[in-house]
Amino acid sequence: MDTLLSMRIFCTVAELCSFSAAANKFNIAHSAVSKHVATLEQRLSARLLNRTSRHVSLTEAGSIYLQQARHVLELVDEMEAQARNTAVKPSGNLKISAPPWFANTHFVSLIADYRAAYPDVNLEIDFDVIERGASSEYEDLDIALRVTNTPEEGLVAKHLTTFTFRLVATPAFLDRQKRPNEPADVDGWPLLHYSAYPSNGAVVFHSGERVTFKPVMRSSSTSLLYIAVLAGVGPAFMPSALIEKDVKEGRLEFVLPEETASPMKLYALHPHRPYISAKVKTFLKFLEAAYK
Repeated sequence: MDTLLSMRIFCTVAELCSFSAAANKFNIAHSAVSKHVATLEQRLSARLLNRTSRHVSLTEAGSIYLQQARHVLELVDEMEAQARNTAVKPSGNLKISAPPWFANTHFVSLIADYRAAYPDVNLEIDFDVIERGASSEYEDLDIALRVTNTPEEGLVAKHLTTFTFRLVATPAFLDRQKRPNEPADVDGWPLLHYSAYPSNGAVVFHSGERVTFKPVMRSSSTSLLYIAVLAGVGPAFMPSALIEKDVKEGRLEFVLPEETASPMKLYALHPHRPYISAKVKTFLKFLEAAYK
């Protein structure tokens, strides 16, 4: 049997959770679909699907094989399109990882525009509380959005924009603490601190001024720190894009209006592969347009 066809049929069965639906899609008999899957399982010496009279589900081996098969089929489609000098229509599942605070209207608007342009692409978005740290951990992802000045080696890194981080607090907190005039005035202040930063609370402002805060709460979640700032627990350095509306509407204030922390860059990361799939290429273009 044609192994590539068997892989396509297996992926379709797995995605639709149905042998009958896959048979209808390929316009072949139910028994032919079963034979293609059985042939793959025999070649691999592993069961890929659990089958009952009413339900089809992936085994652990099947889940791993599905991810690999999708990449292989995308690569084949890209190679054939290049040979024909034609474009591949983006389709399939696009797996994206992003920081939790990307769950905002700006990012959702980008997603809506992308889906309108490419309705055959299904999006799976994972908001990581703790960012993945090794390139090997990205193998199941298509694109990872990361805010860092040192992108992980071994990955293709596309710089999209640079974020400014501002020290903000509620007006009530500043009424109690007294509003500072210069960086030296906040030395020793409490701080809601991102746990990836040094625990000693030392911060160098963009102007070069260095102060040492007293971290009273640490978290790997920017979203949790944001909620804590709004609750008046203390000040924190927040990406300006996240707190812009809060400052404008008076829920938060810039602690030092003329000062920012060192800027951080937003990268779109993806693993090195011989060919970049159409869905990844088109989504990267949307990202570049959104953050230019």
